[in-house]
Amino acid sequence: MTRQSERKRIRLGITMGDPTGIGPEIILKVLISDLIPSDTELIIFGNPYLLKDQGSFLGVPVVFSGTKAQQKLLIRDISYNLVDPTDWKDNLILPGRPDSSLARGILRCIDSAVMWALDGKLHGVVTAPLSKEIIRRGGFQGFSGHTEYLAQLTGAKRPVMMLTTDKLKVVLATMHKPFQEIIPSLTDELLISTIYQTHNWFVDFFDFNPQIALAALNPHAGEGGTLGKEENTLLNQVIKTVQKDGITVDGPFPADTIFRRALQGEWDVVIALYHDQGMIPIKLDPHSVAVNVTLGLPIIRTSVDHGTAFDIAGQGTADPASLLKAIQYARKLILTRE
Repeated sequence: MTRQSERKRIRLGITMGDPTGIGPEIILKVLISDLIPSDTELIIFGNPYLLKDQGSFLGVPVVFSGTKAQQKLLIRDISYNLVDPTDWKDNLILPGRPDSSLARGILRCIDSAVMWALDGKLHGVVTAPLSKEIIRRGGFQGFSGHTEYLAQLTGAKRPVMMLTTDKLKVVLATMHKPFQEIIPSLTDELLISTIYQTHNWFVDFFDFNPQIALAALNPHAGEGGTLGKEENTLLNQVIKTVQKDGITVDGPFPADTIFRRALQGEWDVVIALYHDQGMIPIKLDPHSVAVNVTLGLPIIRTSVDHGTAFDIAGQGTADPASLLKAIQYARKLILTRE
């Protein structure tokens, strides 16, 4: 590990997300927080007028200059770079008033940040929240989520979504799927790939073999087949397969106890089988701020653990803690590569 004085400057791209949600507000609050390390440069991908409007509301002057495509922001005597690839008409963007015509610009912000990262201009990307519904209404019917879209942009075959707090890490085997599609999606190929992605991420970034726990699908882990057969016919077989390669994975354990045991330190990470099974325990932890980390991409990407919060957008009450934690976590991952 290099000494602090010898570290190269870290460059992180921050995408604005849905401009009518809380993204612009939490980004500005992070920029004025004085909590970003001096070795970390943030490049914003979004619209400068939205940050200026937020600054006026919060009593923080935001001055910008330069071309539309690439501008300089001056906030409390600190300069930030901003890239605006959008086609947004600034006077039509209203906080809390989602607009599907903004969808293309939202995706362009992500496109630009990812291309910068792939080209080596950024060390990582941190994303603010967007609305899948708004993106789909805007004409992008195949859009099912940030993670899936990032996979398309980067050519990643099967990225994995992990939520992490100070004490709990949860990987989702399936992500944004309707409930009726979950069981058909839980193939041995999917589960084995998820376990490998999880294992490899810990090895790549932290150089140790993690203790992994696999959640059951059915109540009481199927109770010997009485309450469901997937534990016997699928999950146990998957565990045996990956254990042969030296991966430490236990289970399947009932979902009503596995997360409490993980919080007590029994495992390093839990693999949940579907979105709400893993997200509910993460969001119930009152003492920790969660971060979304994407495993299996050729770039480092972290994100907030919450949505657009249209209901409070423009009120000045949005909490930037998850975005700040996502920035700090991305920086931590980058520094492990030094």
